[in-house]
Amino acid sequence: MSDSQAKRLIFTPDLMLLVKRNQQYSGPLLHRLALIDGTEGEALRDQIECAAAAVPGDKHQRVLGPIRGKKSSDDQVMDALGTLLLAKTLADLDWEVEYEPEEAGGTPDLRIRKGNAVYLVEVRRAAGPLRDVMSKDISRLRDALSGLKTRTPIGIRRARINGQSSLKPFLKHLQALLAVPRPDEIQVFDQDGVYVQFHVHKALETEVSALAGWMGAPMHGQNLDAVRAAIHEKLGKYKVPLIVALDLRNLPESFHAMEDIVLGQTIVKVPIRTDGGDFDDTVQVVRANDSIFAETGSNGERARTRLQALLPFQLRSLDSKLYTVQVRVFANPVLDPFLQLHEFDPIPRFIVTEETAEGRVMNYMVGNTRVSDTSELADCATFRNGLVVNHLHVRLPLHE
Repeated sequence: MSDSQAKRLIFTPDLMLLVKRNQQYSGPLLHRLALIDGTEGEALRDQIECAAAAVPGDKHQRVLGPIRGKKSSDDQVMDALGTLLLAKTLADLDWEVEYEPEEAGGTPDLRIRKGNAVYLVEVRRAAGPLRDVMSKDISRLRDALSGLKTRTPIGIRRARINGQSSLKPFLKHLQALLAVPRPDEIQVFDQDGVYVQFHVHKALETEVSALAGWMGAPMHGQNLDAVRAAIHEKLGKYKVPLIVALDLRNLPESFHAMEDIVLGQTIVKVPIRTDGGDFDDTVQVVRANDSIFAETGSNGERARTRLQALLPFQLRSLDSKLYTVQVRVFANPVLDPFLQLHEFDPIPRFIVTEETAEGRVMNYMVGNTRVSDTSELADCATFRNGLVVNHLHVRLPLHE
């Protein structure tokens, strides 16, 4: 064992002894990360260890405990990893990061400081609908079929596996099926708590893995009410100015969804006349008056007065298996004076750029550059210590 392995905080020798090679897809998240072989796996684990090493020793239990806990769910591990990698990204962008500071009668996740700018940051998962309800069942099937090769792989349409039901009968059934001429019709296996609906592909020239693919469950909507609730929860907990960092897992068109939260949802206004006369107006695409800052009651008041900014981010896995942190910052447009958030450069800032008689206008800014082409998706990125901040630029006006 090398000295670097012995000093690891997350992928410790004790953890590596618990990892089961036959659960590459269905084991706990931390075990699955530990099972990624080769230089790619080592680079990913080193990336996480580097972020963990930035946490002071007296904060290890609070910050790293959810990752290392034997009873932690995959969601809890991913939540903690998101906070850890966001903090490392901010540190790489020259922020001084303090973990779990004592402030405002509690311990917010982060306090970040750059020059004279100081912000408290609370991190919260944004619960979107993109959660494949078949994922655990498919993961077990992938592990069960990982060693089976065939020229006629299967594609799974539906799968449901109860508890710890054995997959050996299904594996035996599939081996027998693949040994005879290919059936054209959809196949169904339903036995002892294991239900699998699948089709068999036409024969290929070479052998491949027996599981060629699977269909996920259909997803609908963005679940913006849950995102709003996550923001309100944090603003209700702390009675001080706050940045809410939203982990945008499971949220379709994630940054567009955040624009809907800040600006109001996009709607189409269609003029209708029932008397058969000519229209006085044209079809318009506008913003509804349902932004988080337009809400009535205590929730709206807290959003207008306490929320300094939203810091939505996503963890993505690169081809190299490393995580990339994609992040933007959205200013509260109703604060007086409104924040320009220059300290967050080169992270794209969605800020107030103009104040007119009709109201305030918001745009994406990077440095002192306003991106005016709404179709532009720039590829510029900042690389620091293996972490990447990707920049996506869009221009959107603020409509009252």
